[in-house]
Amino acid sequence: MKKSNAVVSRWDALVQLYGQLAPRLENILNIRHSIGLTDFLALRSLARHFEPHMRIQQLAAELGISHSAASRLVGKLEKVHILARYECSADRRGTYPELTDAGRAALKAAESTYKAAVTEMMSGVAATDLLQRASGQSVSIE
Repeated sequence: MKKSNAVVSRWDALVQLYGQLAPRLENILNIRHSIGLTDFLALRSLARHFEPHMRIQQLAAELGISHSAASRLVGKLEKVHILARYECSADRRGTYPELTDAGRAALKAAESTYKAAVTEMMSGVAATDLLQRASGQSVSIE
């Protein structure tokens, strides 16, 4: 196998693994905290970038979603008072999404659930599993 094919195979294995784990995380976060995985990841990103403020296009890039999807996400979280938008003083056309007190509380509550779920799910993923995936063998995560 050429080196470039091996790299692509490893990438494909990571995408497959994410495809198996992300829906499970989504479900756990929804059931326990009434937020989705992307919501949670957005809250984490915004909490990490408290200073300087993060613009919506920066949030979109960090989450790997489009600007319009990030705007919709911020709007949804703003409606439930988890985020608030503040005008950018340097550019009045821009806004900064920021965590509210309720958003910080939601993040804090969901953080331990997220870490525990990821730890549990990833403990079943050995390096050999990733190598098997990269070589085209099917491996499922239980």
